[in-house]
Amino acid sequence: MTLGRKIKALVEKLRPGPPRFSKVTFIDSMPSVPDEPGTTIYIVGTTKLPKWAVFECPCGQRHRLTVPLMKSVSPHWTLRVKRGRASLWPSVSVDKDPCTSHFWLRDNRVEWARWIW
Repeated sequence: MTLGRKIKALVEKLRPGPPRFSKVTFIDSMPSVPDEPGTTIYIVGTTKLPKWAVFECPCGQRHRLTVPLMKSVSPHWTLRVKRGRASLWPSVSVDKDPCTSHFWLRDNRVEWARWIW
C-alpha cells in the first residue's frame, strides 16, 4: 500500500460517521417545536397527514430547517417513517448563507450529496 493510500485510509477511520437523528416525534402544531430541535426530527401533523418536518440542519451551524410535506405546496417532500426512523425525498438542499448543505435523510441518518466537478 502506498503512503497516499495509507493516509487516505487513516483519514477515513478518523472521520466521524454521518450525523444521525435520535428520534422522530409527531406534534400537533408548529409552535410546539422547540427553537433548537437538537437530534429530534419533529413532524407537525399526524401519521396519516404530516404537514412539515422540522429538524436542526446537520451542517453544525445550529439553524432549524422546515421542510413542507403537504402535496398542495410546491416544492414538497415525501416522508416515510418506518420503525421510528424518518426518510425524506427528494434530497434537501439548503441555500442559507453561510450554509450550503445538500443531503438525503434516510432512516434518521444524513447522507451528504457529493459534488462532482
